[in-house]
Amino acid sequence: MLAALLLSILPAAVAYSRLGWDPSDTPAVALLAIGCAMGNRPLLAAGALIVALAVHPTNIFLAPIVAAAWAPFALAHYQRASRRQRQIALVTTIGLVVLPIAIGFMLRESVGPDTSLPSLATVIARVTSPGAWRDLMLGVIRLFSGVTIARYIAGPIGQTPAAIADAITLLAFAVPLVVGWRAFAGNAGKGLWFLAGIAASLVAFHVVAGPEALRPGHERYGMFLLSPLVILLASALAACSIPSAIGRVIGSPTNATNPHG
Repeated sequence: MLAALLLSILPAAVAYSRLGWDPSDTPAVALLAIGCAMGNRPLLAAGALIVALAVHPTNIFLAPIVAAAWAPFALAHYQRASRRQRQIALVTTIGLVVLPIAIGFMLRESVGPDTSLPSLATVIARVTSPGAWRDLMLGVIRLFSGVTIARYIAGPIGQTPAAIADAITLLAFAVPLVVGWRAFAGNAGKGLWFLAGIAASLVAFHVVAGPEALRPGHERYGMFLLSPLVILLASALAACSIPSAIGRVIGSPTNATNPHG
């Protein structure tokens, strides 16, 4: 419920629902893929991920997030598996990680400068540049807050309003995560796995696309982040017992006056 509420008012999601571009469907298919993974339905999650790739190629960066959402269930299956099954699972996992990287480098070398895949020098520069990582995180914050999409559609926004929006967005994530950390990190580590999946996806996105892909006019390449960030924030708020607190505030009058209601 919290995730649905947040997604319905998120500026970037609202704006792209009006634009109707290909990435506009990304939040919906991302929710479907992550929801299936969190519900221990890996085949449906994989199918939804394939649909997401058909929606827009940049949704490939959803793969680490979907995998992390299913990871606690996969780990439980792995622990119950035989030695032979564990070996097969380990080799398959390594292959799924290494193969796309190898294919990417082969495509980069075969196609040359006409491909959007970065050169090795560009990758090293992005990875080793603190400024590039700072710009990436600022781009993620402004994608979520709506500053980026507002600048693209409505025009320039002053530095002060943008800084206020950045601070509010950062606090909206930081405070619930700190306050509800024990509950968020508990429950078989599902929260930690999901957070790690988002981090891995951001690293891959940074290496391939760089922080430029989140600037106004290019933010469509980062639309895959909206639903995972919404789920992350909703999970953090739930860990703080925010839903139960809201329920107590807006509870029915019968329950407020009748302790046995």
